[in-house]
Amino acid sequence: MYKTDTFCRDLKHLGHEGPGRLRLSWQALGRVIGIVTTTTALWLTSATIAAIDPSPAASAWVNPTMSWDHPQVEAHEHATDDTTTGTPIRLLALEAPRSQIDPTGLSESTPSAWIRLKVKKGDSLDRIFKRHGLNPHQANTLSAHTLGQAFNRLKPGQHILIRRSKDKLLALSYQLNLTEQLRVQRQTNSPGTTGGLTISRQTRQIETRLRHVSGVIHSSLFDAGINAGVSDRHILKMVDIFGWDVDFALDLRRGDSFALVHEEYYYQGEKLKDGGIIAAEFVNQGHIYRAIRHRTTSGQYDYYTPEGVTLRRTFLRTPVAFNHISSKFSKGRYHPVLKKWRAHKGVDYAAPRGTAVRATADGKVSLKGRKGGYGKTIILRHGGTYSTLYAHLRGYKKGLHRGQVVKQGDIIGYVGSSGLATGPHLHYEFRVNGRHKNPLTVKHPHAGALAVNQRDDFQKQATLWETHLDLISRSTAPIQAAQASPARRKADG
Repeated sequence: MYKTDTFCRDLKHLGHEGPGRLRLSWQALGRVIGIVTTTTALWLTSATIAAIDPSPAASAWVNPTMSWDHPQVEAHEHATDDTTTGTPIRLLALEAPRSQIDPTGLSESTPSAWIRLKVKKGDSLDRIFKRHGLNPHQANTLSAHTLGQAFNRLKPGQHILIRRSKDKLLALSYQLNLTEQLRVQRQTNSPGTTGGLTISRQTRQIETRLRHVSGVIHSSLFDAGINAGVSDRHILKMVDIFGWDVDFALDLRRGDSFALVHEEYYYQGEKLKDGGIIAAEFVNQGHIYRAIRHRTTSGQYDYYTPEGVTLRRTFLRTPVAFNHISSKFSKGRYHPVLKKWRAHKGVDYAAPRGTAVRATADGKVSLKGRKGGYGKTIILRHGGTYSTLYAHLRGYKKGLHRGQVVKQGDIIGYVGSSGLATGPHLHYEFRVNGRHKNPLTVKHPHAGALAVNQRDDFQKQATLWETHLDLISRSTAPIQAAQASPARRKADG
């Protein structure tokens, strides 16, 4: 609240001096307040009309023939609250063909607009209904239905769209995947019903398009991805694909390049999301690596060289997401705690305390506990030839025990500084027949190759996708050279 003398000084600062000028200012202020009040009243009136008017003019607020498409993907990116009760949601303008969906059930006038509910940790459908004042008996009825079994597998972060009238559910929409959705509708006016809920599984036809992209690294891989219009998700996937051969933390150089052929999913001409990478190329220090996607006999996708050899190795290159390597494998290193020179038989990965440590390969826990200067340690045996050691841990994954079998990529512990350590990091060792090898340079064996009966089909596909990669490389080479020149001049200057 302004004091009188403070308010007068503010007016004088604006050029109002003397009682006459002050009266004029009050009159002007009154006119402004009147205009603002009138405008606000008109806006509120129009908003109220738009919220209840079923005419086309109101469709910008609530689409009464809501398409059944994805209520989770992109539809409500900016809504982070658990619910948007009282606020009409503008849904994606992706109408499903009327032959697939009868929209009459959603076009009727109802007391509620679509409300978006967020699934929390430990949620079940009946718990969500209770939290939002809906009769939980309705949730139990839906979950017990054969089609409603998906409601028993809700995951945190997912969303459910509902329409309601007090504690009664009118309609529900839950996206199962990109192409399928569960729809629940209360049949209040249909002959032969008792006003109960009906549940159906509906499918839409998705169009898959191919996109070709390429880029050159000038400063960082992610900057190159942004310049090429590649999503962070695809950059990370590319790192995952080629991470067996390229150390993306240490090996990248200016002038390295990449090319991708990936899918994009569209519905009625509007993009829904990016699909998977079908073929990829990465050029690192002049060495060309290529990957072709192939569906295995188990139904899973994996990536292979054009010759049909899997890119996966039996061991991951690194067991932790690290900031930097604080100490490499060496025959002689000055120990920061012991203050003397001694061999360093592993690699130290500096990472924040509590960072997850993962098993680099399938194996069995042969040691879990303290081991001298190593502190809290885990040793895994991988068959009769290989073993790996993970030291200076803060702690172990809950339930991990000696003799337990773990899979490649499983979390086994967390970065710490136990034992003889000056700060949080992971000490990682790799041993072959008991002898220490440099984890950064040791050649890991491939996980395998395609079965003979799959190779002919794969070779046809590989030849096709290699042609795509060749075209991308040839067509973008002049552009890449032009992009590289300014960056090179800037770096040299």
